[in-house]
Amino acid sequence: MTTLMLMLWPLLSGLFLFCLIKVPTRTVQWVNIALHLVWGVFMWQSWAGFAPDQLGTVSWSWEWFPSLGSSLALGVDGLNLPLIVLNFILSLLLAFYSLGKEKLGASYLALFSILNAGSVGSLLALDALAFYVFWEFMLIPMYFLIGKWGSKNRVYAALKFFAFTMAGSLLMLLAIIALGTEYNTLSWNALRDAQIPYNGLGGFQGLVFLGFLVAFAVKIPVWPLHTWLPDAHTEAPTGASVILAGVLLKLGVYGIARWCLALFPMASQDVAIPMMVLGAIGVVVGSFAAWKQTDIKRMIAYSSVAHLAFMVLGLFAFQEEALQGAMFQNLAHGLSTGALFLIFGIIYDRTHTREISQYGGLASRNGLLASAFVFSAMASIGLPGLPGFVGEFLILSGTFFSNKTIALVSLSGVLLGSIYMLSMLRKVVFGPVGPTLEAHEIRLQWNEWVAIVPLLVLMLVLGLQPQFIFEKSKFAVEWILALMTSGWGV
Repeated sequence: MTTLMLMLWPLLSGLFLFCLIKVPTRTVQWVNIALHLVWGVFMWQSWAGFAPDQLGTVSWSWEWFPSLGSSLALGVDGLNLPLIVLNFILSLLLAFYSLGKEKLGASYLALFSILNAGSVGSLLALDALAFYVFWEFMLIPMYFLIGKWGSKNRVYAALKFFAFTMAGSLLMLLAIIALGTEYNTLSWNALRDAQIPYNGLGGFQGLVFLGFLVAFAVKIPVWPLHTWLPDAHTEAPTGASVILAGVLLKLGVYGIARWCLALFPMASQDVAIPMMVLGAIGVVVGSFAAWKQTDIKRMIAYSSVAHLAFMVLGLFAFQEEALQGAMFQNLAHGLSTGALFLIFGIIYDRTHTREISQYGGLASRNGLLASAFVFSAMASIGLPGLPGFVGEFLILSGTFFSNKTIALVSLSGVLLGSIYMLSMLRKVVFGPVGPTLEAHEIRLQWNEWVAIVPLLVLMLVLGLQPQFIFEKSKFAVEWILALMTSGWGV
Protein backbone atom coordinates (compact mmCIF):
# COMPACT_ATOMS: atom_id res chain seq x y z
CA MET A 1 0.00 0.00 0.00
CA THR A 2 2.91 2.34 0.70
CA THR A 3 4.10 1.96 -2.90
CA LEU A 4 0.66 2.93 -4.20
CA MET A 5 0.59 6.01 -1.97
CA LEU A 6 3.88 7.24 -3.40
CA MET A 7 1.97 7.87 -6.63
CA LEU A 8 -1.57 8.33 -5.34
CA TRP A 9 -0.85 10.91 -2.63
CA PRO A 10 0.47 13.65 -4.98
CA LEU A 11 -2.48 12.98 -7.29
CA LEU A 12 -4.98 13.37 -4.44
CA SER A 13 -3.04 16.41 -3.21
CA GLY A 14 -3.34 18.03 -6.61
CA LEU A 15 -7.07 17.43 -6.80
CA PHE A 16 -7.49 18.79 -3.27
CA LEU A 17 -5.47 21.92 -4.07
CA PHE A 18 -7.72 22.59 -7.07
CA CYS A 19 -10.58 22.83 -4.59
CA LEU A 20 -8.80 25.68 -2.78
CA ILE A 21 -8.95 28.19 -5.66
CA LYS A 22 -10.86 30.71 -3.52
CA VAL A 23 -8.60 30.27 -0.47
CA PRO A 24 -5.88 32.94 0.13
CA THR A 25 -2.68 32.06 -1.71
CA ARG A 26 -0.47 32.06 1.39
CA THR A 27 -2.76 29.55 3.10
CA VAL A 28 -2.77 27.28 0.05
CA GLN A 29 1.02 27.38 -0.06
CA TRP A 30 1.25 26.21 3.56
CA VAL A 31 -1.30 23.48 2.87
CA ASN A 32 0.89 22.38 -0.04
CA ILE A 33 3.90 22.09 2.28
CA ALA A 34 1.84 20.06 4.77
CA LEU A 35 0.72 17.70 1.99
CA HIS A 36 4.35 17.26 0.95
CA LEU A 37 5.33 16.34 4.51
CA VAL A 38 2.69 13.60 4.57
CA TRP A 39 4.03 12.38 1.22
CA GLY A 40 7.46 12.33 2.87
CA VAL A 41 6.21 9.78 5.42
CA PHE A 42 5.39 7.34 2.62
CA MET A 43 8.73 8.13 1.01
CA TRP A 44 10.61 7.35 4.22
CA GLN A 45 8.74 4.07 4.68
CA SER A 46 9.74 3.00 1.18
CA TRP A 47 13.37 3.98 1.69
CA ALA A 48 13.64 2.32 5.12
CA GLY A 49 11.98 -0.91 3.95
CA PHE A 50 13.96 -1.20 0.71
CA ALA A 51 15.97 -4.37 0.06
CA PRO A 52 18.93 -3.64 -2.26
CA ASP A 53 18.71 -7.05 -3.94
CA GLN A 54 15.15 -6.65 -5.21
CA LEU A 55 14.48 -5.94 -8.88
CA GLY A 56 11.08 -5.86 -10.52
CA THR A 57 9.23 -6.85 -7.35
CA VAL A 58 5.56 -5.86 -7.70
CA SER A 59 4.28 -4.27 -4.49
CA TRP A 60 0.79 -3.41 -5.67
CA SER A 61 -1.21 -4.46 -8.73
CA TRP A 62 -4.65 -4.02 -10.22
CA GLU A 63 -5.69 -5.70 -13.48
CA TRP A 64 -7.18 -3.27 -15.98
CA PHE A 65 -6.69 -4.56 -19.57
CA PRO A 66 -6.83 -8.38 -19.41
CA SER A 67 -7.01 -8.71 -23.21
CA LEU A 68 -3.45 -7.35 -23.40
CA GLY A 69 -2.33 -8.96 -20.16
CA SER A 70 -1.87 -5.51 -18.63
CA SER A 71 -2.25 -4.42 -15.03
CA LEU A 72 -1.47 -1.33 -13.02
CA ALA A 73 1.61 -2.94 -11.45
CA LEU A 74 3.83 -0.79 -9.23
CA GLY A 75 7.10 -1.64 -7.50
CA VAL A 76 10.20 -0.12 -5.93
CA ASP A 77 13.74 -1.29 -6.69
CA GLY A 78 17.29 -0.03 -7.09
CA LEU A 79 16.63 1.52 -10.49
CA ASN A 80 13.76 3.79 -9.51
CA LEU A 81 13.96 4.48 -5.75
CA PRO A 82 16.77 7.11 -5.85
CA LEU A 83 14.94 9.08 -8.54
CA ILE A 84 11.63 8.88 -6.67
CA VAL A 85 13.31 10.30 -3.57
CA LEU A 86 14.96 13.03 -5.68
CA ASN A 87 11.54 13.93 -7.10
CA PHE A 88 10.16 14.31 -3.58
CA ILE A 89 13.10 16.38 -2.31
CA LEU A 90 12.99 18.82 -5.22
CA SER A 91 9.22 19.19 -5.01
CA LEU A 92 9.30 19.80 -1.24
CA LEU A 93 12.00 22.46 -1.59
CA LEU A 94 10.06 24.12 -4.40
CA ALA A 95 7.02 24.17 -2.12
CA PHE A 96 9.04 26.31 0.30
CA TYR A 97 10.32 28.46 -2.56
CA SER A 98 6.73 29.24 -3.60
CA LEU A 99 5.83 30.77 -0.21
CA GLY A 100 4.85 34.42 -0.54
CA LYS A 101 4.72 34.40 -4.35
CA GLU A 102 1.19 35.51 -5.22
CA LYS A 103 1.33 34.16 -8.79
CA LEU A 104 2.01 30.63 -7.51
CA GLY A 105 -1.43 29.89 -6.16
CA ALA A 106 -3.74 26.89 -5.99
CA SER A 107 -3.87 26.15 -9.73
CA TYR A 108 -0.09 26.20 -10.11
CA LEU A 109 0.52 24.06 -7.03
CA ALA A 110 -2.21 21.62 -8.00
CA LEU A 111 -0.73 21.11 -11.47
CA PHE A 112 2.68 20.65 -9.89
CA SER A 113 1.39 17.90 -7.58
CA ILE A 114 -0.34 16.17 -10.48
CA LEU A 115 2.93 16.35 -12.44
CA ASN A 116 4.62 14.60 -9.49
CA ALA A 117 2.02 11.84 -9.66
CA GLY A 118 2.83 11.29 -13.33
CA SER A 119 6.59 11.25 -12.89
CA VAL A 120 6.53 8.96 -9.83
CA GLY A 121 3.98 6.72 -11.53
CA SER A 122 6.30 6.35 -14.53
CA LEU A 123 9.13 5.36 -12.24
CA LEU A 124 7.04 2.86 -10.26
CA ALA A 125 5.30 1.23 -13.24
CA LEU A 126 6.26 -2.40 -13.90
CA ASP A 127 3.78 -2.78 -16.76
CA ALA A 128 4.44 -1.29 -20.19
CA LEU A 129 0.95 0.15 -20.68
CA ALA A 130 0.88 1.61 -17.17
CA PHE A 131 4.28 3.15 -17.84
CA TYR A 132 2.99 4.70 -21.07
CA VAL A 133 -0.11 6.13 -19.39
CA PHE A 134 1.94 7.86 -16.70
CA TRP A 135 4.55 8.91 -19.27
CA GLU A 136 1.96 10.72 -21.37
CA PHE A 137 0.06 11.98 -18.34
CA MET A 138 3.10 14.07 -17.35
CA LEU A 139 2.83 16.13 -20.52
CA ILE A 140 -0.49 17.72 -19.58
CA PRO A 141 0.45 19.50 -16.33
CA MET A 142 3.89 20.50 -17.67
CA TYR A 143 2.27 21.96 -20.79
CA PHE A 144 0.06 24.21 -18.66
CA LEU A 145 2.86 25.09 -16.22
CA ILE A 146 4.99 26.38 -19.07
CA GLY A 147 2.14 27.81 -21.16
CA LYS A 148 0.48 29.80 -18.34
CA TRP A 149 3.25 30.70 -15.88
CA GLY A 150 6.20 30.92 -18.26
CA SER A 151 7.93 33.90 -19.89
CA LYS A 152 7.23 35.88 -23.05
CA ASN A 153 7.39 32.98 -25.55
CA ARG A 154 5.80 30.47 -23.19
CA VAL A 155 3.04 29.26 -25.53
CA TYR A 156 5.50 28.45 -28.32
CA ALA A 157 7.81 26.64 -25.89
CA ALA A 158 4.92 24.68 -24.37
CA LEU A 159 3.61 23.58 -27.77
CA LYS A 160 7.09 22.57 -28.93
CA PHE A 161 7.67 20.56 -25.76
CA PHE A 162 4.30 18.83 -26.13
CA ALA A 163 4.68 18.12 -29.86
CA PHE A 164 8.19 16.66 -29.63
CA THR A 165 7.53 14.39 -26.68
CA MET A 166 4.11 13.28 -27.90
CA ALA A 167 5.45 12.40 -31.36
CA GLY A 168 8.22 10.26 -29.92
CA SER A 169 5.85 8.54 -27.53
CA LEU A 170 3.50 7.40 -30.30
CA LEU A 171 6.16 5.00 -31.53
CA MET A 172 6.43 3.59 -28.03
CA LEU A 173 2.65 3.07 -27.94
CA LEU A 174 2.81 1.09 -31.18
CA ALA A 175 5.59 -1.02 -29.69
CA ILE A 176 3.55 -1.66 -26.54
CA ILE A 177 0.49 -2.73 -28.57
CA ALA A 178 2.69 -5.10 -30.60
CA LEU A 179 4.11 -6.64 -27.41
CA GLY A 180 0.67 -7.11 -25.87
CA THR A 181 -0.70 -8.68 -29.03
CA GLU A 182 2.24 -11.01 -29.51
CA TYR A 183 2.82 -12.14 -25.93
CA ASN A 184 -0.53 -11.43 -24.24
CA THR A 185 1.29 -9.69 -21.40
CA LEU A 186 2.77 -6.28 -20.75
CA SER A 187 4.29 -7.11 -17.38
CA TRP A 188 7.95 -6.07 -17.17
CA ASN A 189 8.80 -9.30 -15.38
CA ALA A 190 6.89 -11.50 -17.83
CA LEU A 191 8.40 -9.78 -20.87
CA ARG A 192 11.84 -10.10 -19.34
CA ASP A 193 11.30 -13.83 -18.82
CA ALA A 194 9.82 -14.27 -22.31
CA GLN A 195 13.27 -13.77 -23.87
CA ILE A 196 11.96 -12.19 -27.06
CA PRO A 197 13.83 -13.72 -30.04
CA TYR A 198 16.17 -11.39 -31.90
CA ASN A 199 16.49 -11.38 -35.69
CA GLY A 200 18.21 -8.05 -36.23
CA LEU A 201 16.87 -4.53 -35.93
CA GLY A 202 14.36 -5.29 -38.69
CA GLY A 203 12.88 -8.17 -36.70
CA PHE A 204 10.23 -8.04 -33.98
CA GLN A 205 12.53 -7.36 -31.03
CA GLY A 206 14.49 -4.79 -33.02
CA LEU A 207 11.44 -2.81 -34.15
CA VAL A 208 9.80 -2.83 -30.73
CA PHE A 209 13.10 -1.77 -29.16
CA LEU A 210 13.40 1.16 -31.58
CA GLY A 211 9.89 2.29 -30.66
CA PHE A 212 10.92 2.55 -27.01
CA LEU A 213 14.34 4.02 -27.78
CA VAL A 214 13.05 6.92 -29.87
CA ALA A 215 10.64 7.99 -27.11
CA PHE A 216 13.43 7.97 -24.54
CA ALA A 217 15.89 9.68 -26.89
CA VAL A 218 13.46 12.57 -27.33
CA LYS A 219 12.93 12.88 -23.59
CA ILE A 220 16.64 12.86 -22.64
CA PRO A 221 17.08 14.57 -25.25
CA VAL A 222 19.71 12.99 -27.52
CA TRP A 223 21.23 15.13 -30.28
CA PRO A 224 19.71 16.09 -32.77
CA LEU A 225 16.33 15.70 -30.99
CA HIS A 226 17.29 18.28 -28.36
CA THR A 227 15.93 21.52 -29.84
CA TRP A 228 12.78 21.59 -27.69
CA LEU A 229 14.75 21.60 -24.42
CA PRO A 230 16.41 25.07 -24.49
CA ASP A 231 13.08 26.71 -25.36
CA ALA A 232 11.20 24.83 -22.64
CA HIS A 233 13.80 25.62 -19.98
CA THR A 234 14.15 29.26 -21.00
CA GLU A 235 10.44 30.03 -20.95
CA ALA A 236 9.37 27.79 -18.05
CA PRO A 237 8.80 29.23 -14.58
CA THR A 238 11.51 28.44 -12.03
CA GLY A 239 9.75 25.47 -10.44
CA ALA A 240 9.02 23.84 -13.79
CA SER A 241 12.63 24.33 -14.92
CA VAL A 242 13.92 22.70 -11.73
CA ILE A 243 11.65 19.66 -11.95
CA LEU A 244 12.19 19.34 -15.72
CA ALA A 245 15.97 19.26 -15.25
CA GLY A 246 15.89 17.30 -12.02
CA VAL A 247 13.38 14.56 -12.83
CA LEU A 248 11.60 14.61 -16.19
CA LEU A 249 14.73 14.45 -18.35
CA LYS A 250 16.06 11.69 -16.12
CA LEU A 251 13.10 9.52 -17.03
CA GLY A 252 14.63 9.09 -20.49
CA VAL A 253 17.85 7.69 -19.00
CA TYR A 254 15.85 5.56 -16.58
CA GLY A 255 13.60 4.35 -19.39
CA ILE A 256 16.53 3.09 -21.46
CA ALA A 257 17.94 1.19 -18.48
CA ARG A 258 14.58 -0.26 -17.38
CA TRP A 259 12.90 -1.02 -20.71
CA CYS A 260 15.52 -1.08 -23.47
CA LEU A 261 18.56 -2.68 -21.87
CA ALA A 262 16.60 -5.07 -19.64
CA LEU A 263 14.05 -6.30 -22.19
CA PHE A 264 15.96 -5.97 -25.46
CA PRO A 265 19.63 -6.63 -24.66
CA MET A 266 20.67 -7.87 -28.08
CA ALA A 267 19.04 -5.00 -29.96
CA SER A 268 20.66 -2.62 -27.45
CA GLN A 269 24.07 -4.04 -28.30
CA ASP A 270 23.48 -3.52 -32.02
CA VAL A 271 22.85 0.21 -31.58
CA ALA A 272 25.54 0.74 -28.94
CA ILE A 273 28.13 2.38 -31.19
CA PRO A 274 25.65 4.70 -33.00
CA MET A 275 24.16 5.77 -29.67
CA MET A 276 27.60 6.40 -28.19
CA VAL A 277 28.52 8.47 -31.25
CA LEU A 278 25.35 10.53 -30.81
CA GLY A 279 26.24 10.88 -27.14
CA ALA A 280 29.72 12.17 -27.97
CA ILE A 281 28.29 14.62 -30.50
CA GLY A 282 25.77 15.78 -27.90
CA VAL A 283 28.56 16.42 -25.39
CA VAL A 284 30.50 18.58 -27.83
CA VAL A 285 27.55 20.37 -29.48
CA GLY A 286 25.79 21.02 -26.17
CA SER A 287 28.97 22.41 -24.63
CA PHE A 288 29.74 24.71 -27.56
CA ALA A 289 26.13 25.90 -27.66
CA ALA A 290 26.21 26.66 -23.93
CA TRP A 291 29.44 28.61 -24.40
CA LYS A 292 27.83 30.88 -26.99
CA GLN A 293 24.67 31.76 -25.04
CA THR A 294 23.98 35.23 -23.67
CA ASP A 295 20.87 34.11 -21.75
CA ILE A 296 21.71 32.43 -18.42
CA LYS A 297 18.78 30.00 -18.41
CA ARG A 298 19.48 29.04 -22.00
CA MET A 299 23.13 28.43 -21.13
CA ILE A 300 22.17 26.13 -18.25
CA ALA A 301 19.71 24.36 -20.58
CA TYR A 302 22.40 23.62 -23.18
CA SER A 303 24.72 22.44 -20.42
CA SER A 304 22.01 19.88 -19.61
CA VAL A 305 22.15 18.63 -23.21
CA ALA A 306 25.88 17.99 -22.74
CA HIS A 307 25.57 16.37 -19.32
CA LEU A 308 22.74 14.09 -20.39
CA ALA A 309 24.79 13.07 -23.42
CA PHE A 310 27.41 11.79 -20.97
CA MET A 311 24.72 9.58 -19.47
CA VAL A 312 23.94 8.13 -22.91
CA LEU A 313 27.59 7.10 -23.13
CA GLY A 314 27.33 5.40 -19.77
CA LEU A 315 24.21 3.49 -20.75
CA PHE A 316 25.63 2.03 -23.96
CA ALA A 317 29.25 1.43 -22.93
CA PHE A 318 28.09 -1.81 -21.22
CA GLN A 319 30.68 -1.51 -18.46
CA GLU A 320 29.75 -1.63 -14.78
CA GLU A 321 31.56 1.63 -13.99
CA ALA A 322 29.86 3.45 -16.85
CA LEU A 323 26.34 2.21 -16.15
CA GLN A 324 26.68 2.87 -12.43
CA GLY A 325 28.06 6.30 -13.30
CA ALA A 326 25.10 7.05 -15.59
CA MET A 327 22.58 6.18 -12.90
CA PHE A 328 24.51 8.20 -10.31
CA GLN A 329 24.93 11.15 -12.67
CA ASN A 330 21.16 11.13 -13.07
CA LEU A 331 20.97 12.22 -9.44
CA ALA A 332 24.02 14.46 -9.45
CA HIS A 333 22.82 16.46 -12.42
CA GLY A 334 19.35 16.75 -10.93
CA LEU A 335 20.78 18.33 -7.81
CA SER A 336 23.37 20.66 -9.40
CA THR A 337 21.31 21.85 -12.36
CA GLY A 338 18.18 22.04 -10.22
CA ALA A 339 20.12 24.27 -7.81
CA LEU A 340 21.40 26.48 -10.66
CA PHE A 341 17.89 26.99 -12.02
CA LEU A 342 16.51 27.63 -8.54
CA ILE A 343 19.20 30.14 -7.52
CA PHE A 344 19.01 32.05 -10.77
CA GLY A 345 15.20 31.89 -10.60
CA ILE A 346 15.37 33.66 -7.23
CA ILE A 347 17.62 36.32 -8.76
CA TYR A 348 15.33 36.63 -11.78
CA ASP A 349 12.35 37.20 -9.48
CA ARG A 350 14.03 40.49 -8.49
CA THR A 351 15.67 41.57 -11.75
CA HIS A 352 13.44 40.18 -14.55
CA THR A 353 16.31 39.81 -16.99
CA ARG A 354 18.24 36.73 -18.10
CA GLU A 355 20.99 38.51 -20.06
CA ILE A 356 24.46 37.77 -18.75
CA SER A 357 25.73 41.18 -19.88
CA GLN A 358 23.31 42.92 -17.51
CA TYR A 359 24.81 41.30 -14.44
CA GLY A 360 28.08 41.59 -12.55
CA GLY A 361 29.19 41.89 -8.95
CA LEU A 362 26.72 39.48 -7.36
CA ALA A 363 29.40 38.58 -4.80
CA SER A 364 29.47 42.16 -3.51
CA ARG A 365 25.67 42.42 -3.33
CA ASN A 366 24.93 39.05 -1.69
CA GLY A 367 27.98 36.99 -0.85
CA LEU A 368 26.08 33.98 0.50
CA LEU A 369 23.90 33.67 -2.59
CA ALA A 370 26.94 34.12 -4.83
CA SER A 371 28.72 31.35 -2.91
CA ALA A 372 25.75 29.02 -3.36
CA PHE A 373 25.68 29.81 -7.09
CA VAL A 374 29.42 29.14 -7.46
CA PHE A 375 29.15 25.92 -5.43
CA SER A 376 26.34 24.63 -7.68
CA ALA A 377 28.29 25.57 -10.81
CA MET A 378 31.35 23.71 -9.51
CA ALA A 379 29.20 20.65 -8.91
CA SER A 380 27.88 20.95 -12.46
CA ILE A 381 31.33 21.00 -14.07
CA GLY A 382 32.55 18.09 -11.96
CA LEU A 383 34.83 19.53 -9.31
CA PRO A 384 36.42 16.65 -7.32
CA GLY A 385 34.61 16.14 -4.05
CA LEU A 386 31.22 16.89 -5.61
CA PRO A 387 28.85 14.38 -7.24
CA GLY A 388 29.29 15.56 -10.83
CA PHE A 389 32.92 14.44 -10.70
CA VAL A 390 31.98 10.97 -9.46
CA GLY A 391 29.42 10.41 -12.21
CA GLU A 392 31.50 11.75 -15.09
CA PHE A 393 34.66 9.96 -13.95
CA LEU A 394 32.88 6.60 -13.84
CA ILE A 395 31.20 7.18 -17.20
CA LEU A 396 34.43 8.19 -18.94
CA SER A 397 36.37 5.34 -17.30
CA GLY A 398 33.87 2.75 -18.50
CA THR A 399 33.55 4.34 -21.93
CA PHE A 400 37.34 4.27 -22.33
CA PHE A 401 37.33 0.49 -21.92
CA SER A 402 34.48 0.21 -24.43
CA ASN A 403 35.66 2.69 -27.09
CA LYS A 404 38.76 4.82 -26.56
CA THR A 405 38.05 7.21 -29.45
CA ILE A 406 34.57 8.11 -28.26
CA ALA A 407 35.84 8.53 -24.70
CA LEU A 408 38.60 10.93 -25.81
CA VAL A 409 36.19 13.01 -27.92
CA SER A 410 33.74 13.18 -25.02
CA LEU A 411 36.51 14.20 -22.66
CA SER A 412 36.55 17.58 -24.43
CA GLY A 413 33.14 18.22 -22.88
CA VAL A 414 34.74 18.40 -19.44
CA LEU A 415 37.08 21.16 -20.63
CA LEU A 416 34.35 23.03 -22.50
CA GLY A 417 32.04 22.75 -19.49
CA SER A 418 34.63 24.44 -17.32
CA ILE A 419 35.11 27.19 -19.88
CA TYR A 420 31.48 28.21 -20.32
CA MET A 421 30.55 27.87 -16.66
CA LEU A 422 33.57 29.78 -15.36
CA SER A 423 33.06 32.45 -18.01
CA MET A 424 29.46 32.91 -16.86
CA LEU A 425 30.51 33.08 -13.21
CA ARG A 426 33.17 35.68 -13.97
CA LYS A 427 30.61 37.92 -15.65
CA VAL A 428 27.76 37.44 -13.19
CA VAL A 429 29.37 36.91 -9.79
CA PHE A 430 32.60 38.89 -9.89
CA GLY A 431 33.81 42.23 -11.20
CA PRO A 432 32.07 45.59 -10.87
CA VAL A 433 28.35 45.67 -10.09
CA GLY A 434 26.34 45.63 -13.32
CA PRO A 435 23.32 47.81 -14.11
CA THR A 436 20.80 45.16 -13.14
CA LEU A 437 22.18 44.46 -9.68
CA GLU A 438 22.79 48.18 -9.18
CA ALA A 439 19.08 48.78 -9.62
CA HIS A 440 17.77 45.82 -7.61
CA GLU A 441 18.37 44.62 -4.09
CA ILE A 442 19.14 40.90 -3.80
CA ARG A 443 18.00 39.94 -0.32
CA LEU A 444 16.53 36.48 0.21
CA GLN A 445 13.63 35.45 2.39
CA TRP A 446 14.05 32.62 4.91
CA ASN A 447 11.99 30.20 2.83
CA GLU A 448 14.23 30.74 -0.20
CA TRP A 449 17.26 29.76 1.88
CA VAL A 450 15.34 26.69 3.05
CA ALA A 451 14.90 25.76 -0.61
CA ILE A 452 18.59 26.24 -1.50
CA VAL A 453 20.64 24.95 1.44
CA PRO A 454 19.48 21.27 1.43
CA LEU A 455 20.54 20.97 -2.22
CA LEU A 456 24.03 22.17 -1.36
CA VAL A 457 24.26 19.75 1.57
CA LEU A 458 23.08 16.81 -0.55
CA MET A 459 25.63 17.61 -3.26
CA LEU A 460 28.41 17.62 -0.68
CA VAL A 461 27.23 14.38 0.94
CA LEU A 462 26.89 12.49 -2.36
CA GLY A 463 30.19 13.87 -3.61
CA LEU A 464 32.01 12.52 -0.56
CA GLN A 465 29.91 9.38 0.06
CA PRO A 466 28.64 8.16 -3.34
CA GLN A 467 28.42 4.56 -2.10
CA PHE A 468 25.26 5.65 -0.29
CA ILE A 469 23.57 5.47 -3.71
CA PHE A 470 25.73 2.77 -5.25
CA GLU A 471 24.55 0.32 -2.58
CA LYS A 472 20.96 0.86 -3.69
CA SER A 473 21.56 0.40 -7.42
CA LYS A 474 24.43 -2.13 -7.49
CA PHE A 475 22.24 -5.25 -7.83
CA ALA A 476 20.15 -3.77 -10.67
CA VAL A 477 23.25 -2.58 -12.56
CA GLU A 478 24.96 -5.97 -12.26
CA TRP A 479 21.79 -7.75 -13.40
CA ILE A 480 21.49 -5.60 -16.53
CA LEU A 481 25.17 -6.09 -17.38
CA ALA A 482 24.73 -9.84 -17.03
CA LEU A 483 22.14 -9.63 -19.81
CA MET A 484 24.59 -7.74 -21.99
CA THR A 485 27.23 -10.45 -21.64
CA SER A 486 25.04 -13.56 -21.72
CA GLY A 487 22.37 -12.42 -24.20
CA TRP A 488 19.63 -13.47 -21.80
CA GLY A 489 19.24 -13.37 -18.08
CA VAL A 490 20.81 -14.75 -15.01
